[in-house]
Amino acid sequence: MKIEYDNYSGFSQFDDVSSLPVFILEIGFDAVAFYDKHKLDIVNLMYNGVTKAIDNDFLEIPICRLHFLDGRRATLSISRDNFDNILNKCLVTFEELEEYEKCNEIVKLLKIK
Repeated sequence: MKIEYDNYSGFSQFDDVSSLPVFILEIGFDAVAFYDKHKLDIVNLMYNGVTKAIDNDFLEIPICRLHFLDGRRATLSISRDNFDNILNKCLVTFEELEEYEKCNEIVKLLKIK
């Protein structure tokens, strides 16, 4: 995944990125603690984003916005070269949560890639 700050315009093929879910972050936030707190939301955003990107043959897809308390704004995105890795992380999380239907969907996606 990568973070692109507001001067980035590489998502022109998508609807307005300002409509993406927003996470508000304090200055000097702990990325691991943030992920642990929002794990289910983030994993669902990653899964839905990669699925949409595969279905539409996108090379990259934005999944959420980050608003920092110091005023910076950024978009978190996933590029095609990370789809398999992201799907495998989603698979582990959905297995832990016993979301087996999503697990089956991920296994299918991994096979067609």
